[in-house]
Amino acid sequence: AQKEYRPRGSLYWELDQEKLPRFGSKSSPLQSLVLVSMLNTAYQAHFEAPRYLQSLSDHSIDRFKAVTATGFLTAAVVGLSIMGLGFLTFGGAASSLILNSYAASDSLATAARLAILCSIVGSFPMMF
Repeated sequence: AQKEYRPRGSLYWELDQEKLPRFGSKSSPLQSLVLVSMLNTAYQAHFEAPRYLQSLSDHSIDRFKAVTATGFLTAAVVGLSIMGLGFLTFGGAASSLILNSYAASDSLATAARLAILCSIVGSFPMMF
């Protein structure tokens, strides 16, 4: 699907002018603070940590550290992969919410939007 966003790709012309992929543009290093802010929100210590510790079959601190480290590492790998692929597709025009950069008619992006909706609706009750 990435080739579809090249200048002769089928989805390229469906994007608004400001969303067209662009590379080599100059930007301020301060713009990276948006990413730092998003990472901070994504990796805040969770208020439910004691309950998660107690729910482990072996609820030792070492086991909790291992499970937590594995979860954070997995989330970091997935997040960095999505950020990298989004930047490789759109360059400086990449939106901070990468799905906003994709055309509305892109079926894979629509499927991803639906998956995020299901994830939010499905995980909300577990948090409270």
